[in-house]
Amino acid sequence: RVGSLRRDLILFFYLIIVPPSTPGNISCIYHYNVKFTCIYEFGYVFFSISVKTKPPKIVSVEKIPGVKQLLNVTWDKPDPTLLDLNCRLRYRNTNSNTSITVNFTMNQNERRSSFNLTDLWDFTEYAIAIQCVGVESEIWSEWSEEKIGRTEQQAPSRKVDLWRVIESSPSAENRYVHLMWKVLKEYPSSECLLGYKIQYCPENNASFKMTQNTTDKVAKLLLTGEAYVISVVAYNSVGESPEATLRIPSIGEKSTFF
Repeated sequence: RVGSLRRDLILFFYLIIVPPSTPGNISCIYHYNVKFTCIYEFGYVFFSISVKTKPPKIVSVEKIPGVKQLLNVTWDKPDPTLLDLNCRLRYRNTNSNTSITVNFTMNQNERRSSFNLTDLWDFTEYAIAIQCVGVESEIWSEWSEEKIGRTEQQAPSRKVDLWRVIESSPSAENRYVHLMWKVLKEYPSSECLLGYKIQYCPENNASFKMTQNTTDKVAKLLLTGEAYVISVVAYNSVGESPEATLRIPSIGEKSTFF
């Protein structure tokens, strides 16, 4: 009320329903030959498509005869094949969860490719997998199914650690010599040994050499009173280790062996 004048104020409210904004920031993933998935949000319009390829198929993981510590991996390019791809190969010792990754590219004209894994352990199984992504995409394929390959075996490269104990004997003609040795750790070739070869002969008569094989890490030899030279090698199906040698002094000779 203003003075004697009364005014009534009437307010009118209108509810207007309008259509939503045009979707924008549209991002689509094309799972090749499977499905087409888009994600969007409201805002300005932007549209992009990323192609997600199928995983590559590993055709073979093979050792090359005569080449040590190497595996050759061959795989087929995934669909769609008319793409330039960035790929990565993952490999690991099957006894370990730690893997190493190697990066490489495949151009659109390649259908099959191969790669040599080098500096591997001897006679060891490796698990290999590959995944790829289009060079203009950010969506990596799933990892391929792991494929297993084993490197070639080598002859043992380290000689055994050899020592001896000479039994005292009242006789000046014969004595027993006990040999003992251990294999120095050389994973994994040292775990694939077939046995040990012992050779011994009088120091002054190398032509009179005797040989004895065993799968144990001990041996007992009956020797005459003269000085002897003894050697021990470890062997597997490929070859022998370097010789470990020692000299047995003659009876009555002062020994310098500790």
